[in-house]
Amino acid sequence: MSKHNKFFKVILVLFFIFSISCGKKEIQASKKKIKIGVSISSYEDTYLDYFKKEIINYSKKFPEVEIISLNARADVGKQFNDINQLIEMGVQSLIVVPVNFESTYPLSALAKEAEINMIYSISKPSDLTDEVYFVGSNNEEAGVLQMEYLAKLLKNKGNVAVLMGLLTMEDSIKRTEALLEVAKKYPEINIVKKQTANWSRTQAKLVVSKWLEEGVKFDAIASNNDDMAIGAIDALKEFNLLDKVIVCGVDGTPEGLRSIENNEMDFTLLQNAKKQAIISFDKAYKLINRESVKQVDYVKFEIITKKNYKKFL
Repeated sequence: MSKHNKFFKVILVLFFIFSISCGKKEIQASKKKIKIGVSISSYEDTYLDYFKKEIINYSKKFPEVEIISLNARADVGKQFNDINQLIEMGVQSLIVVPVNFESTYPLSALAKEAEINMIYSISKPSDLTDEVYFVGSNNEEAGVLQMEYLAKLLKNKGNVAVLMGLLTMEDSIKRTEALLEVAKKYPEINIVKKQTANWSRTQAKLVVSKWLEEGVKFDAIASNNDDMAIGAIDALKEFNLLDKVIVCGVDGTPEGLRSIENNEMDFTLLQNAKKQAIISFDKAYKLINRESVKQVDYVKFEIITKKNYKKFL
């Protein structure tokens, strides 16, 4: 055999080895990624934005998983269309924070028809059937803890104003209902105002400013979330009343913790966004892999005050 023929044979062998190697890489690259769809009721809600980011961060441990997240912008119709879109994009599990906890049936029906796993998070749907799952915290527990601790700070006496979140969400409704029920135990605690500010710091500031302009007297403001509590603080500062009013929130967001550190918010309740995100993701992932999971997972609330806030930073 000539040197030229040997040379060409070596080249051919190397070419085939290279082709096989590339082929394997192409096969690996073409393997269908696991897709998990995430529908958030509103990215504008600070806590929900953290929740979404925690899912994305945790998913990085699973290179085979692609997260596709959409913002429903507090619109029930948009959320329905978003879930339709996610299904068309080939997701195998859905993690959904519903805009309206009483209107989840059509969303669940979409997932059922497409044979896709449905995990609701944070706001528990009213129609929690055997075919859907839930990860969140017991919002009645939040209302109880908040009012009990507030009563302690008030020494069981005073006027309380309540800032509520979206009235279409289970967390807002249940937290408020439980808080009001506990308040009945204290004859000298009066609920003088109760109004929604839709989870918004800006709206909460406007609501509280209006109360103050109207001459409403209160010793404490109990807010369904930290953003609204901070909005209340903004209003109280402008009226030079912050040192005369107890303000508390729910969520334990970094902004809420900074407010406690700055001696503005008196206390909040940790709703553990990271833990809820991890459990929601794990449930979605395990269901795709046909593993058994619990239908409902609750993450307990924790009271955060000036004494212990540093451990939550």
